Amino acid sequence: MTDPDLIRLVVSIEEREFECKVSYCLRSRPNIDLWWIEKEADLKEWLTQHGHEELVMPVCSCVMRMHTPLRAKIASERAEQPLTPREEVKATFRWAYSVKRAEKGNLVVEASNGADTVTIDYQTVIDKQERAVVVHASMRMGERHAVAKSVFSYKADAKMHTVGIWTQAQKAIHAQQAESNGIPSEPASYAFDKAMNIVWQGVRDALDEKHEKKSKAKTEKDSGLFDLEGI
Repeated sequence: MTDPDLIRLVVSIEEREFECKVSYCLRSRPNIDLWWIEKEADLKEWLTQHGHEELVMPVCSCVMRMHTPLRAKIASERAEQPLTPREEVKATFRWAYSVKRAEKGNLVVEASNGADTVTIDYQTVIDKQERAVVVHASMRMGERHAVAKSVFSYKADAKMHTVGIWTQAQKAIHAQQAESNGIPSEPASYAFDKAMNIVWQGVRDALDEKHEKKSKAKTEKDSGLFDLEGI
């Protein structure tokens, strides 16, 4: 039975007799990117519940390829419906970006469209226990202020086929935080790409320190082999 207010994506694995459906409601119009992130988590849970843990990564990778055509489908269906006042007045700006400060673990990005200026201050902290780089973002536009936090695990997330997914998720989260506090979402999303530079630097620093400690421990252990006094 077709519901004109819903767009459904069907995921079917014939050999495993698995099928699930995720639905986007055109009437409530949730943030597409955040909705997609939540559905990806649901898909992982459904696969695990059906005993398909080994298929989580390949299935999620395949489903991610549907993100672009699904967005296009949603946009085309929305065009046939009356726009809400908020959507009608939504302007498109050409933002100009510049890096105001770039230091170890710190990056300040400024975005301006001629009328408004958004300043985003990124700070990174290495959580050695969790083996992660924590990104704190402080976003300001005039008197408006928003904050966001992202955690990049260089144990679990630092894989080429998952970094893109993680980055897209964080961009959507930061954009949502900005928009919720009256700050345009575009600078918050775009600037996070630049923040990935200090995220990778944090990962390199953490891995270098770990390698240095291992090398030092190995040197001390090997030196004991030639301790004649202990013979």
